[in-house]
Amino acid sequence: MATRGAVTAAALDWLAAFVERRVATPEQAALWRLVVEEGQRQAALLPRGLPAAELSLAVYAAASGTGEPPLPLAGSCLCVYLGADLLDNVIDRELSAGWRAAGPNQAILTGVTFLTPLAVTALSELDVPATQRALVQDALTDALLAMAAGQSADVAFEGRSDVTLADCEAMVYAKSGVEFGCFARLGASLAGASPASCDAYSIFGRELGTTAQLISDCADLTEGAEGKDLETGKRTLPVVYALSTMPEPKRSSLLEHLAAAPHEPARKHAARSTIVAAGGLQFTALIAEVHRQRALTALRAARPAGAAAKLLYDWVEDWRLGNPSAPS
Repeated sequence: MATRGAVTAAALDWLAAFVERRVATPEQAALWRLVVEEGQRQAALLPRGLPAAELSLAVYAAASGTGEPPLPLAGSCLCVYLGADLLDNVIDRELSAGWRAAGPNQAILTGVTFLTPLAVTALSELDVPATQRALVQDALTDALLAMAAGQSADVAFEGRSDVTLADCEAMVYAKSGVEFGCFARLGASLAGASPASCDAYSIFGRELGTTAQLISDCADLTEGAEGKDLETGKRTLPVVYALSTMPEPKRSSLLEHLAAAPHEPARKHAARSTIVAAGGLQFTALIAEVHRQRALTALRAARPAGAAAKLLYDWVEDWRLGNPSAPS
């Protein structure tokens, strides 16, 4: 199997050619190229590659998949990741300059197109029996429905004061965990793994994706970070922990800081300091490590084989909090 990073590059090349074949108008082509270019930009910042491409193909190889790496699988997973990322940027008001010029409506239409018809159509280019292709497409559909529910909860929680720790963790698991779980399950299913192995790989991906999101939520609250989650009223786990454990009147004071954070940098700084002092980062780091250990347990149960097994174990190590190379 190719080294990490090289797999992502090959998958992005495949995706670029795929969308060019499927485009209907020059205007649509320009918008779709923006999506692929965003993937290339992110890949340049992550020498170990994008999980959407790397996990799906590493699991395929580790589950004893044979022949050349099925790039349409990685391309489909990239469609899911890049489409979801674009829609998330619209919701969080974080569109890049290119998308701001195109406008949020075009970004929404493009994101939905990548998430649904293009992700499914990419799988149709797999050179496998129709029954196996249908099984993979059904798994993709199930994941997209669960991801939509998680994203809906994330939006519904914005600005609220009554979100529980259980609600928040379930939202992260559905929004980010299911996405990684989808990448892993598709690779295992396409390799012809047993139902038990497919389930183990899926759990591995879900737990790893949840870990990655929780670490990202912590990173957003560290000193020097932009604090985008506070600017958009997100109820991430560190925020919810602080609100759930702080006594009055400190809790009401934090709510006031959070309400003003999108417009007043000083209040955003005060909110961050209060959450950190309340132990929000430590608690979230602990929960992230719990999920990382669950990912490791599930991966061991899946019994990955060959050189790809080391790549999968490396992913688990990458998201160990305190690892200087941990993605954020």
